[in-house]
Amino acid sequence: MSNRKIIILAGLLTASPASAGQSLAELIQDDSTCQQYNDGCSICLVESGRPQCSTPSIACVKTRWFCVQHVTKVDGAIGQSTLNSKCSHF
Repeated sequence: MSNRKIIILAGLLTASPASAGQSLAELIQDDSTCQQYNDGCSICLVESGRPQCSTPSIACVKTRWFCVQHVTKVDGAIGQSTLNSKCSHF
């Protein structure tokens, strides 16, 4: 195997899955109803359009950011939805 192939392979193995998708800032801008995101390592609460994130856990598998909690409107009133892993952004 040539050195070029080894370097390319090493780059692919170390690339973060989040780099293949949208950044957290882009997701927050695109979905104003999401209040909490998760990437498998950190949990980020969105307050006034800015993420407040936990420290990444030691043993985690980083994935793309996905929404786990949305704000909902019921009869004109704003409420908070329950945690829902089905509202993902992939």
